[in-house]
Amino acid sequence: MNQLVNIKQTITSREIAELTGKMHKHVLDAIRNMEQSWVKVGQPNFRLSEYKDPTGRRLPQFELNKKECLYIATKFNDEARARLIIRWEELETKAQTVDFSNPNTVLQLVQNWADEQKKREIAEQQVRIKEEQLQLQGKVIEQNTPKVNYFDKVLQSESAYTTTQIAKELGITATSLNLRLRNLQIQYKQSGTWVLYQKYQNQGYTKTRTYTYNNNGETRTTMLTVWTEKGRLFIHSQIKSNTSERKKGVLA
Repeated sequence: MNQLVNIKQTITSREIAELTGKMHKHVLDAIRNMEQSWVKVGQPNFRLSEYKDPTGRRLPQFELNKKECLYIATKFNDEARARLIIRWEELETKAQTVDFSNPNTVLQLVQNWADEQKKREIAEQQVRIKEEQLQLQGKVIEQNTPKVNYFDKVLQSESAYTTTQIAKELGITATSLNLRLRNLQIQYKQSGTWVLYQKYQNQGYTKTRTYTYNNNGETRTTMLTVWTEKGRLFIHSQIKSNTSERKKGVLA
């Protein structure tokens, strides 16, 4: 027996979020804010349901028909509205004559529905992961703001270079550079800080910078030893010379 069926008559708020590139929580807020005006003109409340996220939590979502969806779309930009209209056209095109006496046809319909659900779950998981990453990045930035501000000032100085900067110029890590300078007996570590040997002190190779910042209402001061332009050129020459000597030793 053939019968005309509509494959899908509603769109969830999650699918609206996916189509428009918005966070689901923002779409939920928009729908809730517009529901009162919708009811005032004699329309029923939007259908609220639940879904399970990949972690098993039961979370709210709205299921909207075409008329309700296009009403909500008035709050979106032109591109978002266009995506929703195109989506509804796709859904309406799926209205087709189905031979329910053919098991393969029914099985295909079920498989198509399952594939669509899986794609939506994956997209929602990606959005949730991105939101969690943004929140974590925000916390890290907030915690390290004093340190970041200080290093920004140092790095913007025309005559001061951190070990990390110079190491990057040489194509190595800061740890590697510090160890090579130690092996060349240019510096040594004292109380957790790298210090120049006596013969290299007072040569204008380094500077000490002091920076005062506020941390949770408490004023603190931190110090950092940076390399001058003279010190930068000195390091380059020493590393280059040492590298050449090592190559000669290998070839000898």
